[in-house]
Amino acid sequence: MLLRLFVAIKHNILDLSLRAPQLLTQNIAMDHAKILNRLESYEAQISSSHDTKSDVSYHMMKQSLHNIWSSIYSTESSDSRTASIKKVQECLSTLERKVTENEQKKYQLYYGKPQHVIRSERCC
Repeated sequence: MLLRLFVAIKHNILDLSLRAPQLLTQNIAMDHAKILNRLESYEAQISSSHDTKSDVSYHMMKQSLHNIWSSIYSTESSDSRTASIKKVQECLSTLERKVTENEQKKYQLYYGKPQHVIRSERCC
């Protein structure tokens, strides 16, 4: 009885070890598709965003993009990694640019003047 159990366990382990590379590549491909979908949704959120650096959603999105970057770096091979990381960096730079634009708009709406004019008046 014990011998049969041992043989069954051994066959299951061998079967899993033979299928492990296939399962790993399937999981990586699925993760890559999820990452691309998530990046596309973040791009859409960024383009319609009105956040500034003081908003929590800005920090959450930035942290999430950094997490995506680290997961890409740790799971993908170096060939496919470059394009994915470049896309994440584009999202991060777009987010920073959009947030800066939103802060300037908010400042201009509040004071009624461009930010550089207010600064120059204070200095002189």
